[in-house]
Amino acid sequence: MKLNNTFKVSTLVLAMALAGCGGGDIVLDASDNSTYTDNSDNSVTGDTGSGDTNVCATYTDESGVAQQGTEEGDNCRYTSQFVSSSNPILTNITFSALENGGAHIFNESLYIGQNYSSLSEAATAGINSGGDGASLFIEAGATLAFQSGTAVVINRGSQIRAEGTSDAPITFTSETDIDGNITPEETGAWGGMVINGFGFTNGCEYESGWAFEPNSALDEGSALELVTDADCSIAVEGLIGNDETTYGGELPEDNSGELSYVVVKHAGSALSPGNELNGITFGAVGSETTVSNLEIYSNIDDGIEFFGGGVNVENYVAVYVQDDSIDIDDGYYGTITNALVIQGGGIDAAIGTRTGAHCVESDGASTRDEDTVFDEDYLSRATITNLTCISSAKNEDTAGNGDPGAGINFEEGHLLTVTNSIITTAYAGDDEAENNNYCFQAEDDIDAIQVAAGLLTFSENIFACPDMVADDLDLGTVDTSSEQYTTAVSRRADGAAGPFSGTVDAFLDDTGNLTSEVTVRADEGVTTNILSGFYTVTQADMLVDGTAVSFAAGSTFTADDLSWTYGLIDGARGQDLWFEDGQTPGDR
Repeated sequence: MKLNNTFKVSTLVLAMALAGCGGGDIVLDASDNSTYTDNSDNSVTGDTGSGDTNVCATYTDESGVAQQGTEEGDNCRYTSQFVSSSNPILTNITFSALENGGAHIFNESLYIGQNYSSLSEAATAGINSGGDGASLFIEAGATLAFQSGTAVVINRGSQIRAEGTSDAPITFTSETDIDGNITPEETGAWGGMVINGFGFTNGCEYESGWAFEPNSALDEGSALELVTDADCSIAVEGLIGNDETTYGGELPEDNSGELSYVVVKHAGSALSPGNELNGITFGAVGSETTVSNLEIYSNIDDGIEFFGGGVNVENYVAVYVQDDSIDIDDGYYGTITNALVIQGGGIDAAIGTRTGAHCVESDGASTRDEDTVFDEDYLSRATITNLTCISSAKNEDTAGNGDPGAGINFEEGHLLTVTNSIITTAYAGDDEAENNNYCFQAEDDIDAIQVAAGLLTFSENIFACPDMVADDLDLGTVDTSSEQYTTAVSRRADGAAGPFSGTVDAFLDDTGNLTSEVTVRADEGVTTNILSGFYTVTQADMLVDGTAVSFAAGSTFTADDLSWTYGLIDGARGQDLWFEDGQTPGDR
């Protein structure tokens, strides 16, 4: 069933008021914590069947046998005979919203479509693009629940049509959540989602000629062809054996379906040893796919991770992701517009402090050598606009990875654009964490070359952290006579020569951003607002170091815009956010 998406983001601005970096600490006022409608039970009204009529999903398998779930009170249960990784559903199927908040509960993984290990094998089966295979339809208000070590996988050629509404979002969660046997910040209660497409990934080798407009969107009308006798079928990390699934191809405009008003909760368990899943993994998902109003809540690995592809994401919320809330790899070139990221969450007895790695980790290459894809000009080139990043105060080596709390990590060469955004790790909260939480990091020589050549676009952002940058690179030492530097400058949209001298810290200041090295102290009385209600104050109240902000930085969400989410609004969450009500990381 096609549902019209009438969501329109308000133009109200999330804002910050920062004291001078010379010593005036900033204090959080989160007293405005109004109550809003609770949509967390995802219930809807309507006739879903009664009496002897089984309301559970049904389909006819390849042998002509009808398969249907079994009713268990208000819920429906599906065994391995219905679906598993070795028994995928190969025809269209629909899961409806059940009465009384009932859930569709799966004993095994939900696999849609057949996985093909090569493009030629897929083509022989008539699978060349999204829509050629089976489609998974999920109606507004439906809840799907899973077990630890299981996942939802949409194979290449298949589509997912999960089209919720603000009043009836679609939820993917664990059976323990349905039963109420889960804590608010618990992660890893089930695996997560994987969506694969036939799109571009620099993990594959292509012939030259796919046009890149420097520092801008790709020209998808130009040819994209693999080198002679090459294939583009890359195995998704964390899935092996019967669970294995592949992504990649030659179709930038591939369509893997639609996700709208979708919440993914408590995911991240491993399906293979040591490889936890992301909330959603996008494997070379093409640009015709639609993703809007998406939330990842309490995930042990990344929130969303892109391995190539060009799918755009609008209105994204990530709360309590323990690794990176947005992870970009292998040539992803889409745009992420309007995002609210609140890193951190889960206290673990073995960890003892806030968790979470980066709001954004931006990698140019992971499958192939970074120097090679740099030379090919097939680096990732994502655009992020209207991001609000609130990173947790995290000591090194506690969770996620070895980094402390961090905003944006840029590595392995990536032509990243970030505008109109707020990046803050300022809620340090304790003496141990206050001096090792940073806003931005460029890690290696290729990163320094790209910054020095002016290939990164960072403008009209607010950076507010105890440390502005980590491992600050001296851009003045870049060898401007090197082939890599010459290549980088040639890719600039304006064709101008560099270099940009100084440091990465200076680069952020000189490219139109407002920066301040500050630490919030939430326990010394209220003196001013830093994030009033954590998402919106009037622009007239926005100050950095006593200077009024002249641009509209920050995501444009309001409370009403977020009424469909979980974990943010009173009545639709298990507890207050960790930085509210004067709390510091040690308070939970």
